Amino acid sequence: MPTLEATASPKYNLGTYLAYRLEEIGARDYFVVPGDFNLILLDQILKNDNLRMVGCCNELNAGYAADGYARTSSSKVAVVFVTFMVGGLSLLNAIAGAYSEGLRVIVVSGAPSSHTYGQDSLIHHTTGLKDQDQALRMFEQVTTASVRLQRGTDPSSILDQTLIQCLVDSLPVYIEIPSDMPEDLCYLPGPLPLPRPLMPVLNNLQDAFTLFSTYWQTTQNLMIIVVPFARNSLTRNTLISLIEKLGCPVFCQPDGKSLIPESHPQFQGTFWGMASDPACMQKVMESDLWVGIGTRWEQHNPPNVPITTSSILDVIESILQPNDTLIAEAGDSWFNSQTIHLPDGVDYQMQLIYGSIGWSLPATLGCQLALFQMTAQELSTMIRLRMKSVIFIFNNLGYRIESAIHDGPYNYPSNWNYSLLASSMRNISHSPGNGNKYLTEQEKKDQHNPALVSMRIKTQGDLLIAYERILSETEKLFLLECCIHPWDISEGLRRFGRQVGG
Repeated sequence: MPTLEATASPKYNLGTYLAYRLEEIGARDYFVVPGDFNLILLDQILKNDNLRMVGCCNELNAGYAADGYARTSSSKVAVVFVTFMVGGLSLLNAIAGAYSEGLRVIVVSGAPSSHTYGQDSLIHHTTGLKDQDQALRMFEQVTTASVRLQRGTDPSSILDQTLIQCLVDSLPVYIEIPSDMPEDLCYLPGPLPLPRPLMPVLNNLQDAFTLFSTYWQTTQNLMIIVVPFARNSLTRNTLISLIEKLGCPVFCQPDGKSLIPESHPQFQGTFWGMASDPACMQKVMESDLWVGIGTRWEQHNPPNVPITTSSILDVIESILQPNDTLIAEAGDSWFNSQTIHLPDGVDYQMQLIYGSIGWSLPATLGCQLALFQMTAQELSTMIRLRMKSVIFIFNNLGYRIESAIHDGPYNYPSNWNYSLLASSMRNISHSPGNGNKYLTEQEKKDQHNPALVSMRIKTQGDLLIAYERILSETEKLFLLECCIHPWDISEGLRRFGRQVGG
C-alpha cells in the first residue's frame, strides 16, 4: 500500500486541510486567542484567503462571540481557536452556554507536541499534574465530541467525523491538535461526506400522531408555544405556515421572541411562566391543549427630566429596522426587551437557560460578523473591525436581577464610567501603523477616523441628542451609558424575583 507521503497532496497539510473543511461547511470568520501551542496551526489557517481571522481579547469573549456567530450566520456554525488547557478552560464557560442552546461551535485547541504524550513529564499550561487528558475530559461534559488528533491514525478522517458530528447533533465539539502536526501532509480533501438531511426516525411516530389527533378532535382552546430550538429544524416560513394551518393563538417563550412576526394576527405575546404578564398568563392557563414547537421547559418629556427605562426602550424600538438583531443581556434587559415591539424581520437573541452575565457584548460581535464589566475588552475588537451596532448599557449601580431575588451588599460593585472606558479603547496610536506591519492601507487610514461614539445619557435631552446622532451617523458604533434610577426595574423582574426568591 502506498505511504501517506506518496499519495498526499503537496498543497495540503493538516492545518490547510482543516481550513478547507471550515470553508466548506460555511464558516467565513474564526475567532482566535493565540498561544504557544497553536501558532503554527494559525499560520496554516491564515493561508486560506476565504477565511477571516478575528482576534479576541480573551478566550471567554472569543467563546461568546462564537456563540453569537453560530446563532446568526447563514451556516449556523462558528469556530474558535485557543491554546492548550489555560486557553481551553477559560473558554469552557462559554461553550457550556453554547451547549445549552444547541449551537454548532467548533473549538480547536493547540496542544503539546505529539511526542510528549505517554511520557512521564510535566507540561506547562497545566494544573501541575502529569494527566494530559484533563481538558479532553472536561470538554466531554459540554460537547458532543472531544478528540485529540494523533500520528499513527488517520487524523483527517477523525477531523471529518468530528465536524460531521457537530453539524448533525447541533452541538459544540472540541478538537486538540498537537503543535507538531499542523504541517503534516494530508490526502487531497474530497467532499465532506455529510449525511442527507433526514427527519429523525421515531419508532413511536404513529403513536404520537394518533395521540395528537385524539386531543385535536376534542380540544376547545388550542394554543401553540414556540421556543428557539424550533430554529434548529424549521425555517421561519415553515413555522409560520404551520401555525396558520392550525389557526390558533401563538405565544413565544422569551428566547423565541422574533420567530413569529409580532404583526402576525395569531401572535399573542410572550409566555414566561410565573414572570409572564398577568393577561398573557390567563390566556395560556385557559387553554386546554398546548402544542409546543421546539419546546424546552424552564409621551414627550422636558429635556432636563431624568431618563427612565421606559424612555430608553422607546428609543430602541424606534431605531429597530428589518434585518437588525436585538440582543438582551442576562438581567432586567431580559424582561424589558420582551416589551419591545419588533418590526417584521428583526431577529432577537438571549441566553435564557445558561444566563451567563457578560455574554451579550461579545455575542454582538459574533452576530454582526455573520454584565459589561466582565466583557468590556471585546468592545475594542468591535471598534477595530468598525462594527455598526448600538450598545445600550443600563447603569443601575448594581446587579438588579440578584437584588430582586435576594438583596445584599454583594450586589453593589464599584461603579464605572462606561462611556469614558469606551473612549479609552479608541485612542489613536502613537506609532505609525500601530506597530502592526500586517495592516492594510485602508486599515491605516481608518486609524485616524475612529468608529466609536460613546455618550453618557442622564436626561431626556441627552437621549434625544443620541437618538438623532444614531439616525444620522449610520456608519458608527454607538455606546450609550444610560444612568437610570437604581430601582427603575420592570414588573417582570419583580415577579421573577418574588418567584425565585420565595
